[in-house]
Amino acid sequence: MSLFHDAAVRCRAARDVIAQRGWMQGNYGYCDGPVCLVGAMRLACGAAHPHGSLAMAGGWGWDVFGAIHSALQAVTDAKDIVAWNDASARKREDVLAALERAAQYLESRA
Repeated sequence: MSLFHDAAVRCRAARDVIAQRGWMQGNYGYCDGPVCLVGAMRLACGAAHPHGSLAMAGGWGWDVFGAIHSALQAVTDAKDIVAWNDASARKREDVLAALERAAQYLESRA
């Protein structure tokens, strides 16, 4: 399995985290509640909680996280995805759609 394929799978997992738990701005999230874009990415890449380190997720955690981050930058034209998530006009649907576009972007490189 390639890094890009694994990243696409984890990108969709991040989308599912937000769809199931809810989305928020201004904080990575809570252990059992809503999460922001980066909090969902962390959970999808193996962190135990939205603020958690990926070091415990094994060597691939940061590589996959970085690939998702880069794909999101590409599909949103945002250098800072935290600021993009936290923009006042941003909606949950925008974030879910960006994660799906990022997954497709990653699949096209797998």
